[in-house]
Amino acid sequence: GDCLLVRPRDAARATAAGLLLSKAVAGPPSEGQVLAVGPGRFDEETGRRTPMSAEVGQHVVYDRHGAQRVKLQGDEHLLVHDSALLLSFDGPEATLESVRMPAGKLLVRLRGKIGESEGGILLAQGAQKVEAFIGEVVAVSEGVRSKDGTLVAMD
Repeated sequence: GDCLLVRPRDAARATAAGLLLSKAVAGPPSEGQVLAVGPGRFDEETGRRTPMSAEVGQHVVYDRHGAQRVKLQGDEHLLVHDSALLLSFDGPEATLESVRMPAGKLLVRLRGKIGESEGGILLAQGAQKVEAFIGEVVAVSEGVRSKDGTLVAMD
């Protein structure tokens, strides 16, 4: 119920508008066009369906590990879980004007790596536990999904 049928294409590293599409932990995200959309996840407790994050015809960027390959009429397609969507957009290229963020997600324009503490002390690369970056939030979803699937605004 919460999958999209996607025609895959190779993901770009950066868009013409300068949006960087970062690597996911285990590999780069993938991109494709939505061909069909499931009805959404059904919550048996509430009897409600969670709306899907993308529509037929939109382009999506998704974590490739949230997708399963399927062959339809000899062509390779993917079933992508709605939770694996990173962003969606209309038109041939993602721009800040066309990007839509799934519930609970945001898009950050990277400025560079963090290499010093808040007090101005330079940190050795080995002292940093996780690779960290400085950036500017450029797109935010309309909210987060509650357990029953309703959208709750982020404050």
